[in-house]
Amino acid sequence: MRNFVVYYHKDTSLMFHHWEYIGEDLKADMDKIAADPVVKKWWSYCEPCQEPFKWEGPPPSQGGDGGPGGEWWSPMEEVNHCGAWATEYSSEYPDPDFVPKNPDGKTTSSSNTEGLIHNRDE
Repeated sequence: MRNFVVYYHKDTSLMFHHWEYIGEDLKADMDKIAADPVVKKWWSYCEPCQEPFKWEGPPPSQGGDGGPGGEWWSPMEEVNHCGAWATEYSSEYPDPDFVPKNPDGKTTSSSNTEGLIHNRDE
């Protein structure tokens, strides 16, 4: 899993999260995460701030599974995505194979913004 992000909508008090799964066995990996004592402790702090849509019984941090059809986090369908779709990830940072897609190979950083060129600018 990478790129885990949580959003909070103040007006409705709803939280939304998304993440990218890059493994090969989602169920097995999620079971490992759920068994981790550090994760369970973190969940115990987060659970009081959440109200699952479908859940019966103890929360996940206490080993609850929500009962039949229980979902602490309900899946959603992505209907729009602005930006490029990820096609490959590097095992190193910075990516040694990165080739900038801008004129003359100019790049910038948060500490060097002189001559900033966006990849989509002409």
